[in-house]
Amino acid sequence: MRIGINALLLSRVPTGAARVIWHLIEELRKIDSDNSYYLYSDRDFELPCEGERWRKRIWSPLPLLPGTLWLQTVGRRMIIHDRLDLFWGANNLLPLGLPSELAKVVSIHDLILPLYSKCADPLSRSTYWLFAERSARQADKIIAGCQPDPDLNPVASLSR
Repeated sequence: MRIGINALLLSRVPTGAARVIWHLIEELRKIDSDNSYYLYSDRDFELPCEGERWRKRIWSPLPLLPGTLWLQTVGRRMIIHDRLDLFWGANNLLPLGLPSELAKVVSIHDLILPLYSKCADPLSRSTYWLFAERSARQADKIIAGCQPDPDLNPVASLSR
């Protein structure tokens, strides 16, 4: 299989979700010797593993384009061009409008933005409301760090 991964966070400060993604890639390298992986980002980053099956896909014609917008535009075109079998939105987001035959998985690490949006900066709030909820709805599978609580509602109804 050809599996794509949203690797934007690997090119940023390695905290929180970026560390989770890094360690998951390390574990995949240990247990999977059959699939090919494509890691998409607008900036270069250190890859926790090397080899023919692990490909960094980096290109940014507009260096100042925010990562989320890059994923929705340039990244989306690259993903479609690479003809993947599965794409993993490793940090709450999928490129919207991916082909229906492409399996889509999204990881939701926390619910800080939908629950406490007034504490977030305007760009983060806008990104969540524009893309995160729709990403969860488009996903064939959702990976969450905890069980959804129906009383918290914002994305609890999206669990699959």
